[in-house]
Amino acid sequence: SSSHEALLAYEKLQQVMADEVGFGLELGLDGNDLLLLNNRSAVHGRVGFRATYDGADRWLQRHSA
Repeated sequence: SSSHEALLAYEKLQQVMADEVGFGLELGLDGNDLLLLNNRSAVHGRVGFRATYDGADRWLQRHSA
């Protein structure tokens, strides 16, 4: 499927970034953690999650200045 191909391409990109550029960082955020990134100086992504809609899901919020 195309989503499987996209995942493989993304994983390959991560590996190339780690090997060739020498940089890669994976963060695990816990509840009440906050991470701010400047989109003009950082390339970032996130892993998917399956929502349970039970009130405990953590949703990402976007802020534009």
